Amino acid sequence: MMLVFYIVGALIVLLIAIISIYAAYAVFRSSQASIEDAGYFLLIATVMLILSAYLMGAMRRRTTIVSVVIPQDVLSIEECAKCSFKNVRAFMRGDYVFKTLGKCPRCSEPMSIAAIYREERGK
Repeated sequence: MMLVFYIVGALIVLLIAIISIYAAYAVFRSSQASIEDAGYFLLIATVMLILSAYLMGAMRRRTTIVSVVIPQDVLSIEECAKCSFKNVRAFMRGDYVFKTLGKCPRCSEPMSIAAIYREERGK
């Protein structure tokens, strides 16, 4: 959503700059207006071009910040309450702590999820 604001804002400011440059040219070509009026339009156009460049740069920085993702592995630890057998496996959607799972391979008692955590992948 914020990215759309930057794009639309930069285009509007760029349009104002182009209109100001055209107005400065038209004022300069007319015999009634002074060169000072054309200078004001050129000043407005310069400020608008600088603002447009700033918005484009901010948009570019914003997209690079959003695209940086650190890869992580989410793991679930299954544990047997009776014999303390532990099994670490990849997190699956729907996992939550104390969720009852299948039977323990050692003592055939029900196992539950004891912990869910994430760890960064090796670089």
